Formats: sequence, C-alpha cells, structure tokens
Amino acid sequence: MTKQKYISIPKGLPTAILQDGLERHLVHWYMLKSLYVGGRIHNYRSRYKEIADTFGIGQSTLRKWIGFIKEQGWAYRQGKDLILISRERLREKYNLSKGKYRTTTDNLLEWLKAKAIQENILKQEYEYKKKYIAERIKESKDKSQALIRFLNSNLNKDFKAHQAIQIKRFNQSIQQGKQTRINPYFTLSRQGIASCFNRKSKRTGTYQLNKLKTLGFIIKDATNLIYLKTCSYAEYLIEKQYSGMNNIYLNGKVYRKLSNNIVIGDIK
Repeated sequence: MTKQKYISIPKGLPTAILQDGLERHLVHWYMLKSLYVGGRIHNYRSRYKEIADTFGIGQSTLRKWIGFIKEQGWAYRQGKDLILISRERLREKYNLSKGKYRTTTDNLLEWLKAKAIQENILKQEYEYKKKYIAERIKESKDKSQALIRFLNSNLNKDFKAHQAIQIKRFNQSIQQGKQTRINPYFTLSRQGIASCFNRKSKRTGTYQLNKLKTLGFIIKDATNLIYLKTCSYAEYLIEKQYSGMNNIYLNGKVYRKLSNNIVIGDIK
C-alpha cells in the first residue's frame, strides 16, 4: 500500500458526501489525486498496472474506480490523460463555504465518518447559540450593532453558564415528567449517527460508533443518566411495563437514559 499523503478537504464535504452515499468513491478520488501534482495522470490507460500495484488492487478494480469517478464528473479525459477536477470544483458542486481540513489518506473513509458526526454536533451547538443570541437581543431594549458584537465576543464565556442552567432545567423537567423541546446536550443517538451516513438502522449507528472508537476517532462515549427516584426493583419492573419509558435501574435507583455524550478526538 502507498505511504499516507497529506490532503485538504473542504469543510462540510464529509457531511454532504456521506448523505449522497459517495464516500468510498471520494476516498478513491483523493487517493488518485494524491499521486500526481495538479491531478493530471499522463497516459493513464497504459499505466493501469503501475497505479493498481501502487494501491495493492487489481486493474479491473482500478478501472471501476476511474469509471465511477468520471460518471460523477470528478474527472475527465483530455487526449490520453485523465484530469482529476480541483477541490474548488467539489466545493462549488456542494455549495460549501470557505474553509478546509488538513488530513492524510490514512483511514480516510473512517475520518470522513468521524468528521460528519463532529460537523453534526457542532451544527447543533451553532444553532443553539444563534437562538441564545437572538433571545438576548429580544430581551434588551438596545438593538445596536455594538450589543450584537458584545454578545458575540462574550459568547463562549456567557454561553457555558447559560448552558449549565439549561441543563439543570432540562434535568428537572425530565425528573418531573414534563415534556421539553430543547435539549441542551449536543450529541447524537445511535440512530442519529446512522442518519449521518444516510442510514436508518440503530444497529448500523452502533457498529460505526464502535469502529470509530476502536480507531481512536471517538475518545468518549459516556452514558448520560438523569436520576429520577429510589424504589424497589419490583416497582421499577411494573412501571417499566406500563410507562414504556427509556429508564434503567441501578443500585436501587431509577434513571432516565439519554443519548450518550459523544466526544470526537482531535482529528484535523
């Protein structure tokens, strides 16, 4: 196999490409692009064996890679050469903003999946912060740009305190059996993870999560429990039978189990 090469990936592309189900083909595109400066492969058909041997695959497999990449419009023939389009063209196709990640071709498929999960969690936090800013402006008589700049500059410090209060209120609502629409925990359920990859099965989400944990992309998957009450195990079983709630029983206490808090490792 080839030595890992450094590559740049537009921000937002992991999410977009996984929703399209094209992640494996994007990996193949990056592997080919990393071999040649400017993305031009001279006399590519006469070099099938050389390229295939570089990746440790058969020539027929390489032909399939290139054929699909050309179908997607990520590459085209120019005479006897194969031209792999620029990263900017990919950015334009998926309407992505500026910004990029720098990573390597090593474990690139799993990297894309971990980044898609991370992008989802960061989007949750971003949307929550937008609502927080909007609420502060609505509460204030001052609607000036100076206030907006001040709120944005102090956002991270103020927001942590705000989130702690919201988590406390959220937990209390759960304990009191009340419905609450706003969840201040930024995370994903197993089914939510599967949806990042355009899948529906909770089992798929669990499998992918465990694989990413094994590779070190996910460094924390902490169980998130909210204490409800103390009771006997017999009482718990009766209540569980009729309530249908996602509660668990530990050492004489009943807890509501939420989606685990997921922490993505420091992946560039």
